[in-house]
Amino acid sequence: MQLTDKRKVATPADWMPGDTCMVQPTVPEDQLATLFPTGVSSVALPSGKKYLRKTECPK
Repeated sequence: MQLTDKRKVATPADWMPGDTCMVQPTVPEDQLATLFPTGVSSVALPSGKKYLRKTECPK
């Protein structure tokens, strides 16, 4: 919960340290480069929306 609160990421139920994290959908596109310098990738969705985004888990 601390990771989600401080770093604006979420982790799935089976998450292990070192796995990728999901960027919270409330993070605006223009802040992604600042908050996640390692980069963010979008998961392809049938709707074409980019709200499911993954990044390397911040330490």
